[in-house]
Amino acid sequence: MTNHSQSHDAQRDYLREAIAGLNAVLPIQAPLQDFVHFNPLENYEYLPFAEALRTAHAHSGSLGYLPNGEYRRFFREGRINRHDIFSVLATEADKVADHDIYLTALANNIKPITFQQMRWQVEENHALERFQADVAFEQREKLLEAAGQDEAVAIRALWETCLQKLELHYDLPHPEALLNLRLSDINGIWDQIKQQGQIGASIPDAESFIHAESRHLLHDLLDQVGETLTLRGLLSKLTAVDVMDSLLPLLDRHLASWLDQGIAAFRSQSNGFYTHWREATLNDPTLTLAGMDDWDDYLRSLHHDPLETIHQEMMRLGIDKAHWGGYLRVLALELPGWSGMFNWRAKNPGYYGLTTPVSMEDYLAVRLVMEHIYCRHVARDNWQIDASTTGIRGYFHQHQDEFFVRYHAYNTTLPEFLQQLAQQFLGSQEDIQPADWHQLAHQILT
Repeated sequence: MTNHSQSHDAQRDYLREAIAGLNAVLPIQAPLQDFVHFNPLENYEYLPFAEALRTAHAHSGSLGYLPNGEYRRFFREGRINRHDIFSVLATEADKVADHDIYLTALANNIKPITFQQMRWQVEENHALERFQADVAFEQREKLLEAAGQDEAVAIRALWETCLQKLELHYDLPHPEALLNLRLSDINGIWDQIKQQGQIGASIPDAESFIHAESRHLLHDLLDQVGETLTLRGLLSKLTAVDVMDSLLPLLDRHLASWLDQGIAAFRSQSNGFYTHWREATLNDPTLTLAGMDDWDDYLRSLHHDPLETIHQEMMRLGIDKAHWGGYLRVLALELPGWSGMFNWRAKNPGYYGLTTPVSMEDYLAVRLVMEHIYCRHVARDNWQIDASTTGIRGYFHQHQDEFFVRYHAYNTTLPEFLQQLAQQFLGSQEDIQPADWHQLAHQILT
């Protein structure tokens, strides 16, 4: 046996182990006829309860607690009281001295707001002149008493104290005044930001910062592939297109037919789900009607063995071997119901007298290929590249201004006028010139 064949066999064994490991994270999704209840933390019972909930959430996104707003409501109604909260805080030594601060933070929905939201509060709701509606009466009285009963003076004093304590500089230039700045003006603003010690102290100019930040954000996104994202999730963050919306109706029909218990007209075959799906899809015009090119050639290029196809797809997607198991886990948990049902049927062959062969290798091979076909369409439509981590990395290393715009347009909150301008760029059927991406990236930065 050659070294190459030994390495290939080892990779197949690794994939088998990764697939078997999905038992630890997938729900026990038996058919409804036999379903009563199941413990969603069954696979985490070796952990302390709170840690088990955190781990289950990290793996599947499932929540073990009510939303924070419900607990705040319980506090207002008296179902949770100050003694309950202080008793818990007392068990954490670093929080004992600041228990009033923690109580305020827990009992109120305090969350950061954007620069634009801050401007709105100041200009429209007079946040630096009047008490807002959710400020408690007793807190108003304390502030008014300290300020001599002048509401605006009380709030301004509190605001100035916060700025001093946090060593912050406060300025609210109107955002539309920044819309048509020249690059020289933008670099002037950048110098002011550096002098104030906010960001980029070691970076000479705005352009260098944009490129450094783009590389950092891009690598951070790519590092999430196989941890919390599949290629579908990565493209969604860069295009706001979720391929699951398009592929799921087609996938649902195939999965429902294959797991049917005698109601559907479909009659299963003995070759397995992957082989059946591949043959059926080659005779289905759906992908052609969706405007996809050469998908049939792609399907014909696939290996007949589902495990080999999984291996093949991992290589084509550019997934590092160390992340193969994580990628399959994230992929399976994108559809936890179907994945859990397929896994249960695979572990219970002959259920209900059914002879349909059910295998997780078949299921995951189909999932990988379908996702890849639809992602190829998105990647080629936007950038004329193959849908792979290496292709995306290479493209955006050469187009860092475009990445900066895409990332902030789809993953952050921009001022309305910049968001509209970014959407015009991203939705344009014309080729956007590098200089235009460059200008918009600098406007977003400032």
